[in-house]
Amino acid sequence: MQETYSFKDYTATVMGRTIVGLDSLDYDHEIKVEVHYGKGQEPIGYGEGELKGSGKMSVLLEEYEKLVLAASAVGGDPLKLPPFPIVGLLVKSNGKKLKEILPLVKLKKIGQKRKVGDTKFLVDIDFELLAMPKTIPL
Repeated sequence: MQETYSFKDYTATVMGRTIVGLDSLDYDHEIKVEVHYGKGQEPIGYGEGELKGSGKMSVLLEEYEKLVLAASAVGGDPLKLPPFPIVGLLVKSNGKKLKEILPLVKLKKIGQKRKVGDTKFLVDIDFELLAMPKTIPL
């Protein structure tokens, strides 16, 4: 049986710092594709347009506090930080590695919720990708 990558194998680094309190990280990227038609009903070609990407991460409030500290030069508001990379590394127990690079991330929305019974507080951070992700087997 083959071992698969799992969250326990994942380490994310933001602005050179490992994010210990990472609960989730999601991102996607896409290219606009338009189908072209001519005579008849069948496509005769296609065109490609813009690339775009976005994502979201959820971190513990304690981790968000560190992001606020990193933003102290811009008034403590992480939304005012300049674009930065997020680097993810997956390492299996057999030593196989996979690196994911989000080269330029710009934060755009921060959401927080609190409710009775919470045992942890999460902060949701939405971002846009200003450069498309790269996945590199190591």
